[in-house]
Amino acid sequence: MGLGLGYPQNGLPKPKNGNTYFTAHRGSHNGIPENSLAAYQKAIELGCDFVEIDIRTTKNGKLVSVHNATIDAYVMA
Repeated sequence: MGLGLGYPQNGLPKPKNGNTYFTAHRGSHNGIPENSLAAYQKAIELGCDFVEIDIRTTKNGKLVSVHNATIDAYVMA
């Protein structure tokens, strides 16, 4: 029986790069907006084992991928 993700119960898949897992926090954001589909795809292309994403719920119940609790960090003054 698996974990529901296609992985055996006894552990995760082997790391792609030897014996160290690489996780992309908010995706790859070098010139790409963090927490975007493009950032997630780039992290996968770079060989990351995992992509850690931030999901928040807006006041009207919508799900958004953003790290901060408020958007003021993303608004230019």
